[in-house]
Amino acid sequence: MIAYKSLYFAYFASLGVLSPYLALYLKRIGLDGAEIGLLSTMRPLAALIGPVALISLSSRLRLQEWTLPLVLLAALVPSALFIGAKSLWALALLYLLLSLGKAPVAPLLDDATLRTIDGGKASYGPIRLWGSIGFIAGVYTVGAAADRVGIGASVIAHVAVLGVTALLAAAMARRGRFPGLAVGPGVTPGGFTPPWAGMKLLWSIRDVRLAVIAGILGRSAGLAHEIFFAVYADQLGMTEQMIGVAWAIAVLSEVVLMAVTPRIARRVDARALFITGIGAGVVRWAICAATVSPTLLLLSQSLHAFTFAAFHVGAVTLLHGRLPSHRRTEGQSAWSVATAGLPGLVVLYPIGLLSDVLGMRMLFALSAILAGAGLLVALGISAGALQQRNSADGAKTGSQSA
Repeated sequence: MIAYKSLYFAYFASLGVLSPYLALYLKRIGLDGAEIGLLSTMRPLAALIGPVALISLSSRLRLQEWTLPLVLLAALVPSALFIGAKSLWALALLYLLLSLGKAPVAPLLDDATLRTIDGGKASYGPIRLWGSIGFIAGVYTVGAAADRVGIGASVIAHVAVLGVTALLAAAMARRGRFPGLAVGPGVTPGGFTPPWAGMKLLWSIRDVRLAVIAGILGRSAGLAHEIFFAVYADQLGMTEQMIGVAWAIAVLSEVVLMAVTPRIARRVDARALFITGIGAGVVRWAICAATVSPTLLLLSQSLHAFTFAAFHVGAVTLLHGRLPSHRRTEGQSAWSVATAGLPGLVVLYPIGLLSDVLGMRMLFALSAILAGAGLLVALGISAGALQQRNSADGAKTGSQSA
């Protein structure tokens, strides 16, 4: 699994060098909060249409194992052009094109990893944690560089790291390391999967439907921090390197939890992990709303272990166990659309407006309320449902454990 670990490292390093600093970069080149919020909606818009549409197209063209490297290569051009862009609409168009290329990567990589290890001894968490290590390496390196050469180091580094990621994925595809796409009865004779098929699949299973609703609320709650944390930290006097340290603390805590997920999974099911992740959001965003202390903000970053890692591992494992085995690619991609696409598309522009009007602390208070609503919904997921589904799948197809 060294190849998969390397790809996770490289791809998430490309996220680490850009995402935590993007709002601060845009602020420094003259955009206000509302404009940053508007531009930020390009990523969830891409997440809404990108994974399902590109998987459908890939299925029709029978690209199969080449889907992942091709979408990464397609993202390189807008990534390079983003460096010199200054106007809002040029930046928005380029960010949309860049995000369209990157939107399918995480669900495709998660799906390929889970299906590669299915029935074996390897666990998802220890493989996925290499993505977290890559993010730490990217975010800290760029933070240190930005203190010396300016925040523009972020967008330049992104092009370089994304290029390495694309080349690595192409090498894996050439060696046959990726399984073919798993799409089911919604595929037409011409090889086209209707974009709505995956969403209908998620909505047709009660516990998955509740997970989707809770996931949308939980993801919406975290967006103020995800997009504007660097701007808020800058307002409190934190340097770019300190912002990098803050994100490194967050993702290091994620790495620790990912590393111990095999032990946790023997005692705690995916439902409990998922609920814990959303519940931790209530605490984390409330702390951000209540304090202006950089020290307390740094300490609160450790809760990222739960608000991201527990949430993510719980969600993908829950879906993997609850979805029909022949439709898991559709299901994981539809999950990405629903929880990464819809929340950002709806709330990011209002978040940008409110950041100018109400300030960041009020945004974090609203985030805590949203997370609380998600927690109430997640508690309705049936206890033990994942194990029951896995047992049923195992009787039909052999081991289907996550």
